[in-house]
Amino acid sequence: MMPAPPTNKLERLAVHLASGGTVVGFVAETGTALRTAYRWSALPSTRARVAALRAEFVAGVAGRLAESGNLAVDTLRNLVTDGTPQDSTRLGAARAILQNLASMSAIAEMRQQIQDLEERFNHAGPRQFTR
Repeated sequence: MMPAPPTNKLERLAVHLASGGTVVGFVAETGTALRTAYRWSALPSTRARVAALRAEFVAGVAGRLAESGNLAVDTLRNLVTDGTPQDSTRLGAARAILQNLASMSAIAEMRQQIQDLEERFNHAGPRQFTR
């Protein structure tokens, strides 16, 4: 039986992958053997950690967008009352923030719905969902 992989490297691999990195990039940074890194990346625990980290990253971005949303709304309100032609850059930025906020909200809602369905499926078992 093979020894368990070191947790600190597994966490580093998960963070690397969740951040958009590749197994090859991880190998180059850490000197881990390529086959070992691919094996670790296929472990259910690693895949789950990558998914959890990505969800945290998305939640963080959504939170920052929500904060920016307030500023964007204030900018739009100020432009409506005091706007000048030179404010088009600010208007475009405010518009982009609000569009991204709407998209992130929809993504977060869909992610939650999928997670709820997965939990129901795992709790009830596959036979409950067959015809």
